[in-house]
Amino acid sequence: MFKVFLNLSRSTGLPCLVFALAFLCNFLISSLAWGADQDKENFLKDVRSTLNQKDPKAFAQLFNWEGVSQKTKATLDKHLFSSLFDGEVESVQFKPLPEGFRSEYVLSGVRTYTNVKVLGFVEIQYKKGKHGRNKTSIPYGKKGGQYYFAGTIQETIRENAPQSKQIQVIIIGIGHPPVTFEGYMLYLQNEQPIKDQLKDMGGGNLTRIVRGEGITFLKVRRTSPKGTLQVKIIIDDQTIFETQPLDTDQPIIFKR
Repeated sequence: MFKVFLNLSRSTGLPCLVFALAFLCNFLISSLAWGADQDKENFLKDVRSTLNQKDPKAFAQLFNWEGVSQKTKATLDKHLFSSLFDGEVESVQFKPLPEGFRSEYVLSGVRTYTNVKVLGFVEIQYKKGKHGRNKTSIPYGKKGGQYYFAGTIQETIRENAPQSKQIQVIIIGIGHPPVTFEGYMLYLQNEQPIKDQLKDMGGGNLTRIVRGEGITFLKVRRTSPKGTLQVKIIIDDQTIFETQPLDTDQPIIFKR
């Protein structure tokens, strides 16, 4: 096709040649984009295949293990691979990165980061069983032109750093139709404030668990016309803040 355009340019002048070059560039760009999309779809097909075959070794080969410690691998074996093949898979699909996603953080003096650039998540949805509908989401990315599940690398960068704690925020909305709300909290990681958005998940409730040295601020407000909101904050096993169910559209605030 390009040869035809080139022959036309000899008789009609430069504009046809320019058009031909533009056409060729667009064709090459489209081809590269199609190739990248095809590689991505092939990765998803491999995920589906290993799940259907219930093959943990083949599934593990979809991860990038460069720089990942044996301790981290053992953790994945215990908490991920051991439960991946328990149920019947309903769907496997790509999901975008959630708002505020971080692929690197420092906690208790240990830097944790992924060994590929994370592009999104692969969500594995299982068919409904006796424990209800369950799903697992695993971050994926690309490195060296190939798609992988992201491996996690940890390295100590600060000795004697403050130890992290489990911070749990529970927001309970009671009402019909379901209560809606929004807000945010500030907590400390590596003594730096981290902002985390808080929003109902469609059923009027939210449980958010993070790790850090402490929580310094929380603000949540009902956005639905009616219903009550109750807020509870637990650090490790100790409740540090709890309200009664409040029928108000005024912000509920915790400050430390």
